[in-house]
Amino acid sequence: MSEHLIRRVTILGTGLIGGSFALALRKGLTDISISGWDRPEVVREKEVRNAFDETFSGSLGPALAKADLIYVALPIGVTLDLFSDIARLAPPSALVTDACSTKLRIMEEAGQLFGGNIGGALAPMLTPLIASRFGWAGGLYFACGLVLLGMLAWFFIDASHVVEEQPAETAR
Repeated sequence: MSEHLIRRVTILGTGLIGGSFALALRKGLTDISISGWDRPEVVREKEVRNAFDETFSGSLGPALAKADLIYVALPIGVTLDLFSDIARLAPPSALVTDACSTKLRIMEEAGQLFGGNIGGALAPMLTPLIASRFGWAGGLYFACGLVLLGMLAWFFIDASHVVEEQPAETAR
């Protein structure tokens, strides 16, 4: 298997979507570490422990500290509540993406907190559509593929290029 930049994945939300994403990663990539973060009663479940190398609850800091990819698979309200903490605690080089289905609020909040470091805009919108035609396994594999495609796009970003904010034009 070829070398890749994503070595440590942290999945926030270890339920059906987060756990399925972890299992899909595990099936396709054997040389990565997958951590999960959720409520204490969830991370204690046997199925959750089997899908992840390491699980966390409580503070996000330890779960995010070494992540290369952070996949947010939490309810929309919880995601919005945690975004500022994720932005503050995530490593600057970490790719942050989400599985939320309400994209406008997520994209507005993520754009303010992460700038250009947001991904996963298509996966949450297309996954249910694909699942309706090919089943949830096909939909989730498609979503995982989009996330990995987004990760590969980072190879083409010139981090040394500084973009300066332009003042907004005033209405006449």
